[in-house]
Amino acid sequence: MKERRRFYRVRKDTLATLCKEDTLTPVKVYDLGAGGAGLISLSSLKINERVKLLFPYKEEKILFEGRIVWARKGKKEWWAGMLFYRPQFLLISHLIS
Repeated sequence: MKERRRFYRVRKDTLATLCKEDTLTPVKVYDLGAGGAGLISLSSLKINERVKLLFPYKEEKILFEGRIVWARKGKKEWWAGMLFYRPQFLLISHLIS
C-alpha cells in the first residue's frame, strides 16, 4: 500500500527566504511537509527550477533544498509547490502549528 504524503498548515504568516541562483526572495509558506512545501511568491517561479528555502528558527536558519514541481500565476503572486531532495522529518516539527 502506498503511503500518502502528509502536509501540515504552518503557523500563520510563516515567512521564509527562497534562494534561486544568486537572488534572495521573501516567500510565504502555506503548507509544509517532510517531503515538500507550498509557497506564495511575488517573483516568478519556473517548473524544475532548483531552489533553497531558508526558515528562520530562533537564532538559526533551517535550510531545505529542492525543486519547484508546479507553479501558477495568481492575480498578484505566484503559487508553487516545492519538493525537497532529502525529507526533513525532524526539522519541520518546530515550524508547524
